[in-house]
Amino acid sequence: MSNAHQMEVNDELESMLSVKMNKKDKWHRREDALAFIRRLIDAHCLMEGITRDELLQANPHIEEKLLQSMLEARYITTHEGKCLSSLDAKTLKERKKEIEELKKIPIWNQWEAYKKHLLINKKFPQQIIDNVDADTDTLLAHLPMPKKMKEFFKIGICMGAVQSGKTLNYAGLTNKLIDVGYDIIIILSGIPSSLRNQTQTRMETDVIGIDTLTGKKIGIGMFLPNGGEVEIYTKQDSEEESGDFNLTHMRHLPVYQRKKQIVIVAKKNPHMLNALKTWLRELPFMNEQSGKLEDLSLALIDDECDNASLNIEKDASKRSSINEKITDILNLFNKRVFIGYSASPFANIYLDPDDKNSLFPNDFMYLLKTPNNYLGPVEYFGVTLKNKRIPGLPLVRETDEIDKTHFRKGETVHDWDYEMNGVNPSLAKAINSFVLSGAIRILRGQGNEHHSMMVHNSVSVKSHEILTKAIQNYIDEIKVVTKGKPLKRFWKRLLELWEQDFLVTSSQMEQIDSERFKEIIKYNNDFSFKEIQNAVIEFLNDLEDVREINGKSEDELDFHKTNKKLKVICVGGAILSRGYTIEGLACSYYMRNSLYNDTVLQAMRFAGYKGNYRDMIRVFTSKGIKQIFQETAKVVYMLSEQLSKMAEQARTPEDFGLFIETKRKSQTKPSAKIRPESSYKIDPNFSGASKDVAAFLLEDDILKKNRELTSDFIDKLGKPTKQTKHEITWNGVDTRKVIDYICQFNYSRYGRFHAPLLLRRYLEEVMTDYHSTKMFDVVIPVLSRYGKDTAYLGSSKFKVRTARRNGVVYTTEETGNGNHLILSGGRALTSRHLVYGLTEQELHELNKKYPLPKGMVHKEEQVRQFRTDRGQLVLYAYCKDFINETALAKLGVEVSYSPIGFHFNLPFCKEYEDREQLTNHIYYWNEILGGNVK
Repeated sequence: MSNAHQMEVNDELESMLSVKMNKKDKWHRREDALAFIRRLIDAHCLMEGITRDELLQANPHIEEKLLQSMLEARYITTHEGKCLSSLDAKTLKERKKEIEELKKIPIWNQWEAYKKHLLINKKFPQQIIDNVDADTDTLLAHLPMPKKMKEFFKIGICMGAVQSGKTLNYAGLTNKLIDVGYDIIIILSGIPSSLRNQTQTRMETDVIGIDTLTGKKIGIGMFLPNGGEVEIYTKQDSEEESGDFNLTHMRHLPVYQRKKQIVIVAKKNPHMLNALKTWLRELPFMNEQSGKLEDLSLALIDDECDNASLNIEKDASKRSSINEKITDILNLFNKRVFIGYSASPFANIYLDPDDKNSLFPNDFMYLLKTPNNYLGPVEYFGVTLKNKRIPGLPLVRETDEIDKTHFRKGETVHDWDYEMNGVNPSLAKAINSFVLSGAIRILRGQGNEHHSMMVHNSVSVKSHEILTKAIQNYIDEIKVVTKGKPLKRFWKRLLELWEQDFLVTSSQMEQIDSERFKEIIKYNNDFSFKEIQNAVIEFLNDLEDVREINGKSEDELDFHKTNKKLKVICVGGAILSRGYTIEGLACSYYMRNSLYNDTVLQAMRFAGYKGNYRDMIRVFTSKGIKQIFQETAKVVYMLSEQLSKMAEQARTPEDFGLFIETKRKSQTKPSAKIRPESSYKIDPNFSGASKDVAAFLLEDDILKKNRELTSDFIDKLGKPTKQTKHEITWNGVDTRKVIDYICQFNYSRYGRFHAPLLLRRYLEEVMTDYHSTKMFDVVIPVLSRYGKDTAYLGSSKFKVRTARRNGVVYTTEETGNGNHLILSGGRALTSRHLVYGLTEQELHELNKKYPLPKGMVHKEEQVRQFRTDRGQLVLYAYCKDFINETALAKLGVEVSYSPIGFHFNLPFCKEYEDREQLTNHIYYWNEILGGNVK
């Protein structure tokens, strides 16, 4: 039986199994599952007129392969995504119910065909298909039915994990958009032609059902009645011409008569998008007066919407070329929707929500959840949080130790001369791991599956060529060995790899996966080394020449075009690092340095679903790059948690404030595409902080509120601990009372401190997690030099002498929101007041350790040692008469109330992790400052 025939038999049996499995209950015993598989094989043999022995002789591992598919489908669990919606919960529920009612009407030709295609052709478990259905229903609920409305513009975004099935989702959404009547669907793929071609192929298979090169029916086409009612106006690239939407291509299109709906797959290139815009403007349905295609509806799906689609011009009055073309196309329609997809929408969340051209997702943000068998950044590299550690899987190998005997101090793989020295030790070990895993997959019955390796050292095309030759030379040497040449060293290394790495890691993964899936998971490794040697020889016979994948190489890597399952190593850079799907990726050698989380995340082509070879996945990288992967995994995890939490709180995208948190000295940044003016860098660490409030918005009602708030706060403190001619003090005040006061206070944005909500989060965290700063000393100084007026605070009428301070006024013309007064450069504290609040014993010990000459005061760090773990809050009132006579005289305005200010200082909390946050506008104003900052 030929390899092609074997593959055909395997596909037929897997399709039969997929259909049968989804119509029966789950099997709870391995023996029952195996018995069912054998009955299935007997039925197939009867239909084909062959014996069981003949089939098993040609496909010796088919029972094992079908059994593993069956058991894997049993333990997969899925979860519907989380949505931040502009719709309230009631409306969203009603919209989804309307869609359910619509599904009773026979209009869903595309969607029904897609479900069958996923089940029978792609062998997806039913729970995955149901999950795609639920997710796309939620997305569709946010998009108007085009025949019911005359005008709309909706913008949303789907965030999904890298290599987790975003294309599966937007193919499903595209089919539903066709069913509900959208006229034109444009799918923007990546920038390279290879990515557009990959997306084109997927759309032909999953939406159109016709191969545009051969005209043959494929994929979903097997289940579409009458061959489908949709046309695709782009094609796969051929050797002769590009299939993209360019001006030449445009001139050969038939005149669009609106008899069929249209799908177009275009890459993000200004020339292609300009051609598309020109074609749309020339359609006969264009209203020349309005410049709009008023009756046509457009759905624009932007794959990798964080890449090239955003306006990254530093000058806010200008727009990036591709962003301008995309928004121009959208604005040709009265009825249009934009849905972006990305695994790394870090830059998108910093867009201006008030600017439609920015493509900020005002209408929805949807977080696609991954099934429990997904391997992604968190699974590979783990995440360390303040109160828990999610360990990474034992699949990552650090190269530094392997290479250290061949590298001089300070050298890396980028210093290695591949042309002269061939492959370095760690790359050789990675290739050996790839070959060994390919052999084991053959023995496990997975020999007729794609099996690949990615080598990504640099974006330099020249380096790709040299590296490709070095790897090919190494592979050629191995092939010579396996053909009988006496070189025991290779087999010895492979045996060591098998015994010391693969068997150990498989055992660890069995334990981890059994706990993860709540099933007893066993990876079949019951093979003699002789069997492994024979499988290695078989694998190497099938191994393709090494492919060089970049913009200049003629090598291609299309897993969908070939009739055989590829065994291949590919070398590349930029193309392999974003959007490119490498089927059966079992081993990755990644050495490219990048400082941006989105770039690093997109380069994780090794993420995805690995089925029954999860235990054999290997990622080789340096210790330094592994750390960058870990930091990126944490960013992704925390962003996902934020989205989930806000969705549960029923927050809308316009409420949506986001921050990305990293270590202060982190090597990485979220994205190079974030415009500085659209984000704020925040230091959330108040450990040892000393802050002042001595700036005010000059409005009497605000000054009055602050005074009343302070009086109420003093009343809650009760009787003072100490009342002398120098100070009125309350010791041991519960920090939560101080937090309430500070968060209700009204601030000027021009003050030294105006981030009460940020301070609250810090204090709540250190109190809860580290039992720090649970109490404050609250102090009102009794001033020796003071102003004419006196402030009386609290029901006990504490007499507060007001401080005379010079100030500067920022006028309404300068601020845009009223007159602001800044006293003493924003500083509230008088240094000698730092010791106020200390007990007599603490003060004695301070003076004993740090005796002072007359007229000198203690430094803050000296005082802090004796206040130990308490904070200090010093309250001040400022002389309104002095302010009116000096700072406000020229303005011709006066204040009626003495402004209240304060100083606080905090103890150090060494346990608090040093970090920084990059926030968007909404988060900064709503979650850092709060509504009391003007």
